[in-house]
Formats: sequence, C-alpha cells, structure tokens
Amino acid sequence: GAYVFDRQDETVTLGDSQIVLTAKEFALAHLFFLNLHNPLSRRYLMEAVWKSVAELTTRTLDMHVSRIRAKLQLRSDNGYRLQTVFNYGYRLESC
Repeated sequence: GAYVFDRQDETVTLGDSQIVLTAKEFALAHLFFLNLHNPLSRRYLMEAVWKSVAELTTRTLDMHVSRIRAKLQLRSDNGYRLQTVFNYGYRLESC
C-alpha cells in the first residue's frame, strides 16, 4: 500500500513524507499492518510491544493507538482505518 515500513531505521513513509514515530509506536504500527484485518487483543499487544502481561492500569496502549492514528493518518481516504474492537482490542482494516 501507500505505507512503507523500514524496520532497520524504524521509519514509516507515506507517499513522499517520512513519519517520525517512537520505538513503541513503530512496533505497534508494524504489528497492526502485519496483522491486517485480524483483531488483536490488548493483552497480545502488551505482550508483543511492551513485553508485559500485566493489565494496564493506565491508558498507555490507548494513547499509543491514538498517536498512531493521527501520525499515520489512518483514515478511509488513505485506505486504512484502525478500529476499536469493543471489550477486546484493535483491528487495522483496509478500506
């Protein structure tokens, strides 16, 4: 698609623009794109990105997802949207 992930430099390019992400944001975004259309549980995301199985007492995961949505412009006109799966987690879908 329009998004190009460079795992070595941990950068994402959308069209001609390079998008700056933190290491955790990059890991989370890359995980969503690798699992396109598959719902990912909050627990799985925490284990995969933060190497933690503890339940979040803060909104850390939600804040990272919100930043990824904004920075990567994950909306229908760019061909992807990041959906909340109620009481479960998140799913990246192509439009």
